[in-house]
Amino acid sequence: QLFYIVAASYLTIYLAIIFLVVSNTTIGVQFLMGQRKTHRRYQILIHLGATYETLCESARKQINWYFGLPVAVALLNSIFGVLFLFAGLLPSSSPRTNIVRQVLIAGIVIIVLTIVEYIYMVLVKKSSRKFLWTLMSPRRTE
Repeated sequence: QLFYIVAASYLTIYLAIIFLVVSNTTIGVQFLMGQRKTHRRYQILIHLGATYETLCESARKQINWYFGLPVAVALLNSIFGVLFLFAGLLPSSSPRTNIVRQVLIAGIVIIVLTIVEYIYMVLVKKSSRKFLWTLMSPRRTE
């Protein structure tokens, strides 16, 4: 029985990491592709006098919201999921230190996931700034 528990744990961790990488990559690519599709809007803003810093600040806020909303929903769901998981799996007579240790482990996992999300956000922001910089060069339209 211990073998099955360990095997299921490793499989779950492996699938979670794959899902995290795929979902973050999808969100990042989706934002950058949307930004490229709306490049004419950015060019109009540039012609109206928007500076590079203003465009970068706007893109930064959009990226924060774009990544932040799914993360907030996932965090809210995980709080209830962890509470019900601990309530359902732990026997009622288990010592209090066992619960504290498991909550500590869950907190460490949340911190690691936060770091991964932050790294993805930084990479998308950097790509967005590079794209906005390419739009800053004046082009002749006829």
